[in-house]
Parts: sequence; structure tokens; C-alpha cells
Amino acid sequence: MNNDDNQFFEQIRKDLQSNMDGETRHQVKKATERYWAIYEEAQKVGFNEDQAFDILLTILGANING
Repeated sequence: MNNDDNQFFEQIRKDLQSNMDGETRHQVKKATERYWAIYEEAQKVGFNEDQAFDILLTILGANING
């Protein structure tokens, strides 16, 4: 990532943190750990990195869209 990307994501992080209470942060951490575990498990069973990431994005999209 270039410096502009880093600044962009740093601003998002600051904005999110300023609007979250402790419970919300805990829920985000748990969700992140769960999704990372899914990504790693997909690779363990034979999917390559791109395929594992596609699986993760599909799951995230399903959760966001209902």
C-alpha cells in the first residue's frame, strides 16, 4: 500500500474507534477472528489464497445483505 492508502485506512480506523464502545470493539474482534479462521481453514482444505478470500467475501456479503 502506498502512503495515501495508509492515511485512508488510518482515518477509517480512527473514525470507527471513536464511535465504538467496549462491547462493540469486542464483537468486532470476535468476528474478525472467526472470519480469519474461516479463511485459514479454506486454505487447509485445499483452496488457494484467492479462492479462500473469495469464500470469505461471499460469507461477509451474505452476512451484510441478510
